[in-house]
Amino acid sequence: MDTTENDTLQHAVYEQALALYQAGNYSEVLFGIERVVPEAVSVLLLSIAAYSASALGRDDKAEKYWRSAIAMNDGAIDAYNELGILLKNLKRFDESESVYAQAIKRAPKDAKLYNNLANLHRETGRFEKAEEEYKEAISHDPQYAEAYRNLGTMYKELHRYEEAESAYKSALQIAPDCVRTQANLGFLLLELGRYKEGWPLYETRYDPRVNSSFPAYEFSCDQWRGEPLEGKTILLVSEQGYGDDIQFIRFAALLKERGAEITLMCKQPLRRLFSELSAIDHILDVTETPPKHDFWSFLLSVPLYLEMTLETIPDRLPYLKIRPEWVTENLILPEGGFKVGLVWKGSSEHGNDTNRSLHSFGSLEPLWSVPNVTFVSLQKGMLSDNQVKQPIIERAIEDFADTAVLISQLDLVICVDTSVAHLCGALGKVCWVLLPFVGCDWRWLRDRDDSPWYPNVMRLFRQKTPSGWDDTVAKIVSALSDEVAKRLLK
Repeated sequence: MDTTENDTLQHAVYEQALALYQAGNYSEVLFGIERVVPEAVSVLLLSIAAYSASALGRDDKAEKYWRSAIAMNDGAIDAYNELGILLKNLKRFDESESVYAQAIKRAPKDAKLYNNLANLHRETGRFEKAEEEYKEAISHDPQYAEAYRNLGTMYKELHRYEEAESAYKSALQIAPDCVRTQANLGFLLLELGRYKEGWPLYETRYDPRVNSSFPAYEFSCDQWRGEPLEGKTILLVSEQGYGDDIQFIRFAALLKERGAEITLMCKQPLRRLFSELSAIDHILDVTETPPKHDFWSFLLSVPLYLEMTLETIPDRLPYLKIRPEWVTENLILPEGGFKVGLVWKGSSEHGNDTNRSLHSFGSLEPLWSVPNVTFVSLQKGMLSDNQVKQPIIERAIEDFADTAVLISQLDLVICVDTSVAHLCGALGKVCWVLLPFVGCDWRWLRDRDDSPWYPNVMRLFRQKTPSGWDDTVAKIVSALSDEVAKRLLK
């Protein structure tokens, strides 16, 4: 077969594979490539096969095809780049770094390579190298908005807030319609307490380009954007985590004051807890189809249209309470003593759970040194680590109403940044929250040891470095000793 015939064959096979890929027929792409004659194989075809394998979750095959593409043409920089990303996502960091090093030797001015190598170094905590590489990427492509955005995110993680804001704004000057950058800047501004600037950008959170897993809803009414509500019906819609709903359900009362009839769509574990709210007229499960309303709104969009600032947070506590009929025999705790509730892990599906959760129940072991304390697990569905020889009371918890009953009997709750912290605040219960250095949620603001969302009941213990929780737990031990001593003196 001469060169012309070979090129024609390669082109035809590639066009067929591309059509299958674009139609989402990834299995057919892989089925076909295993059967084409060697003369038909090209770097482009191998790339289509690799992308198809990734779409099917077949990382082993994707790696094979990227490596085959590189073997066919060691100048295939895109193949190096994608292989490096794949290996990074598989936590094979040394191999990923080696791939990028090889690629940069062949394309020393390719901005994408430096950006993705910087992403690798940022993920592995080598921040100085990452900063250099992001800047190297920008030097080779001054219009590289993604590199500016990634640099801004790293600065935010390092608490270099002014530099983060500058990097995000540089990215938006280049690509003003990029919703991912808008979202990142919005989170930063909210963390800085600049709510007036941050709320509008926070609306990007439910754009599928920002969060593809955000629940998609379609309603036969307009989304509420601050219109008068006197005599109107509004559907408030649950979103994201349980803690978000618990924190923002307080705004239902403000909408009720504006004359609205309110229906709440929420997740089943919150339904009983929210059933006692006088501002809510009707409650539906998120799986139910609601009747037509005049308006609908996500819960976390309400502050934008109420023009809420840091100074006007509705902070009257408690705004949730328990009903007597929720107090069943199996939820009653022993009387007497200083009782402390514990939560050491959040949902593993949370994007920052690696940083916000403790590695194990054993991380709290220094607390056992404090005398005269009874510990109670508030960790739903996760029994305490049997390797830690510390008695801890555990109760079967079905939903947040059960958790609220347990909290009502406690003197204090110590927990990581999860929904229980917001439940404690909403109930007016004293709560100490362990906050991570990396990825600390915007709602806790920066550099504060209290929360304007939960005044006089919330105390924040911040991790000072990403290296571990020992110092933070040690501070809690000291504070707990003081608290128990005060109680004994009364």
